[in-house]
Amino acid sequence: MFNLKKRPWVFALLLSIFISLNFFWSKPLVPGFDSPFYLTEIRTFARGFPNPLTYPHLDRYLTIAFPAILARAFNFDAVAVYRIAISIVYMAMSLVLYRLFKNLTQNELAAGALSAAMVVSPFLINYSTMLFANFTAFLYLFAFFAVETEKTFKYKNIILGVIFGLVFYIHNFSFVSMGLIILSYLFFRLLITKDLIIIKKGLLIFIIAALLGCLSISRYIKTEFFFPKVSAYDSVRSSISKLTNLQAPTLIGNETQRIKDSLSDHSGKFWLYFFPLFMLTVFVFKRKELLKYSLDFTLPLAIFIPSLVLTFQPLYQLNFLPERFVTLVVLSTYFFYATMISLPSFKRTITFLSVLPLFFNYLSADNQILDKGYRSFSEHEIKFYQDIKPLINKNGVVLLSTDHYYWGKYFLDGYQVLPGEHFISCGTINEVGYFSNVNFTLAKLLGENDPNKAIQYVSDLKIYLPNRNIYILSDTSLSCGSGKILQNLTVVRKIYISDNLIFYEII
Repeated sequence: MFNLKKRPWVFALLLSIFISLNFFWSKPLVPGFDSPFYLTEIRTFARGFPNPLTYPHLDRYLTIAFPAILARAFNFDAVAVYRIAISIVYMAMSLVLYRLFKNLTQNELAAGALSAAMVVSPFLINYSTMLFANFTAFLYLFAFFAVETEKTFKYKNIILGVIFGLVFYIHNFSFVSMGLIILSYLFFRLLITKDLIIIKKGLLIFIIAALLGCLSISRYIKTEFFFPKVSAYDSVRSSISKLTNLQAPTLIGNETQRIKDSLSDHSGKFWLYFFPLFMLTVFVFKRKELLKYSLDFTLPLAIFIPSLVLTFQPLYQLNFLPERFVTLVVLSTYFFYATMISLPSFKRTITFLSVLPLFFNYLSADNQILDKGYRSFSEHEIKFYQDIKPLINKNGVVLLSTDHYYWGKYFLDGYQVLPGEHFISCGTINEVGYFSNVNFTLAKLLGENDPNKAIQYVSDLKIYLPNRNIYILSDTSLSCGSGKILQNLTVVRKIYISDNLIFYEII
């Protein structure tokens, strides 16, 4: 008979399978605001892998290529292979987490309970579909530390360098955050142990990672000498400028609200309920023991400190999605907890205490966890796109807001689709050149209230897109106008309307 006590890792694995079936396979389309991007790119890759020198999303090449290979090998559609990819990553993560927690606690039952708690935590479920590249990067992060914390592992530093090198092709957010975490981890170990061999180890890891990620790294530096026609160079340079130049447009008010929302919703609740209470208890009653075993806390400190600093980045005028770093702060609480209950005085109760995070996950979750994001996608919208596709001329270009961009691109396969940035139409960004003339003009048109200005924007679009049939999708349910002014113009005509969705053609 199967004995769960002898194989506690199965508990986390079964939970990951259950979550996959319940969340990723239960709806007509995969939920999450990033899912249409991946569905579109997976379909593109399945038709023929693009040249990495010219592919604009090189930092997500691996996360798109993996399901695309499945699509080509088994002739599955994009939705099916995307679901398969998420499920496989989830199951792999549950096994890696078990190994990591076992290394930390030296207790199999505790490792099984803690890895299960991580698998069902709201922040991982939230990331699984909405931010698939970053979700996959968590697997790499856990794998890195599972190898690092292993007592006996041949060629450990080479393997760590290879794991970290692969992160360059997952997502640039993951590269930045994981780089900071690994650097801080090595720094804390050096600080505590004063062993200079850690510097040699760190250099070897980063050299191997840089060699593996050299193509991706080249996108972040001036590359005309090596790759004179790399199309993504300008966009990457622009992104770096926005991150490093304090005078660049920022969304301070919105980002500050994001932080507040992140700390009071979903995974933030876990951090606010659980972490301060346990930390206070340990520091009051176990502070001497905590200092004695300080080396064991390098991992949670390495995750906690850089992510906590970056969580409050609006205070120093950066705009790098701080709620993602709030998630990393929450993640570090698991490792704080795992290392704390591994202290000698907790050994007798470690199995019981390892179950507590499951309870706190329950407190922090709610039934809207997979609807967090920019917007959800309804059956009504699916039908709308199916209905308007036959109405578009072969040389037509469809203009719509960013809220609709990737779903529009997915459903209007074969036609050019261009977005107008939502925060431009809302008036947060007022500088021409932040995006292309077409994107900027469309965004301003979608948020415009003055008919005369709107007519001028329409005229400009005809100049920017000569000899093309130009269509505009208006969603009047969205904020900042989102094309309501078009109803008052004679230079456009309605060709399809369905509730709040109106499809126009420029005359």
